[in-house]
Amino acid sequence: MRPSRRRAAALLALSVGACLVGAATARADPNNAWARDPLLVYYPRRDCRGDRIELEVFDRDAGSWVPHPVHPLVPVESCQVEDAGRLWNEIRWRCDEPPGTEPPSVWIVGLDVFDPNVMERCEVGKREKETGVELVVAKPAQGATVRNPTMEVAIEGSVRMNGIEGSEYDVVLALDRSEAMRRGDVDLLAGELEAARAFVDALRPRLGAVRVGIVSSPNLPPLPGDGGTGAHREIALGADPAALDAALGALRGRGASGIPTFLTVFDYALRELDPAQGHGARPHARKVLVLVTSARDRLPFGPGADEDPGFGAKLAALAERVHEHGVSLHLVGLAGVADVTPKSVESALRKSGGNLHRVATAAMSTPFLADVPLPELRAVTIENRTAVLPPRDAEIQPDGRFALTLPAEPGPNELKLRATLSDGATVERDWDFRFDESWVRERLLAAEAERLRRARQEKQLRLEPQWQESDPAPVGETGSAPAPQ
Repeated sequence: MRPSRRRAAALLALSVGACLVGAATARADPNNAWARDPLLVYYPRRDCRGDRIELEVFDRDAGSWVPHPVHPLVPVESCQVEDAGRLWNEIRWRCDEPPGTEPPSVWIVGLDVFDPNVMERCEVGKREKETGVELVVAKPAQGATVRNPTMEVAIEGSVRMNGIEGSEYDVVLALDRSEAMRRGDVDLLAGELEAARAFVDALRPRLGAVRVGIVSSPNLPPLPGDGGTGAHREIALGADPAALDAALGALRGRGASGIPTFLTVFDYALRELDPAQGHGARPHARKVLVLVTSARDRLPFGPGADEDPGFGAKLAALAERVHEHGVSLHLVGLAGVADVTPKSVESALRKSGGNLHRVATAAMSTPFLADVPLPELRAVTIENRTAVLPPRDAEIQPDGRFALTLPAEPGPNELKLRATLSDGATVERDWDFRFDESWVRERLLAAEAERLRRARQEKQLRLEPQWQESDPAPVGETGSAPAPQ
């Protein structure tokens, strides 16, 4: 039984309420100004045989359906910004099928707002909770029968890292400028900033897809716009290498001072990576937090980490936020002397899935942040084992999608796909389909029939005499008639 109108409205409110994070995320993007109440919605494949979905919205002024104002065609299995007020009966969709597909796709009005997979899958952190590298084949479908005019088949798909396509990263460097950074015989602040510069320089070819922001702590003297917090935004997430270098220079100019505010900068940096905060974080980019701190003090690597229950509780809460928002955490401890990591820190790293990097005093002159991984897709190879052909390289798009046309054999075909990342990680997948060569035979038979027809026509033309015996014989230059051939 269909729910009553009142119950439907209540369920819709609950579904939209579950997506508040997604809605706030959507509002952070200035390109989404067309949507009055924006939120992220997931478009599953459903029964679509193609790889795109066609969208239209209802134009209230014209009283008719018109193409979607922002994305009339969207990829299947993608997250898109929609207006919550239109989801129920003012948006419609259908599969964008190849020509001649039977039965043809029909328009369906409204999205399934009662399906959590549609309404909640795109929440911040939902997709990022998936781990590892996934190789997805969109075309042809597993076990499908392919029929083409040539003995070839188009292979299309995408590679997802941690559940997300492409190689977009939002990275926040949280740097320590406390007085602990100038104790002893090594200038930890200088080493930290040089490592940060080397990190940004190494990313220059990828800046754009990768954006970097820089925050620091403590915030002494309190700087305008920071709300009295113990952390300061040196530069928001961006891709301008000169601006990033200038921000590091300004940080160096202020020098080291003040007591460490580790928990404050941890919280501040996480908010920088939350698209809902409007600081430039992108909904579809992987989130990376590099938290650099002195390991010489009581916190976070000294005895105070386990002696102070308040510190442990706050650290655990921050670790939970890291996990919920799908942030990749890298905690870097500089010049520490303790060999044992405090239990509270170990627990937080386990909960968040974070990584610990210890940098010895002797290594302070090295680009130690190079250990922070930001892998990108480097290659996808596809091998048709049935056709006994060597692997071929697919064409890769910036969003992680790949495509390749391969020769096929009649009947079953077995493929081996392999994706390779910049860090050397690989993932493989077996795929199979059947190739129906009847169209190829029809095409060849039609071509042969046309060849025979042309051959008969040319033969008839050759058999027709050039002159009739009753006609006067042509006269040559000598005046004599040539003999018949």
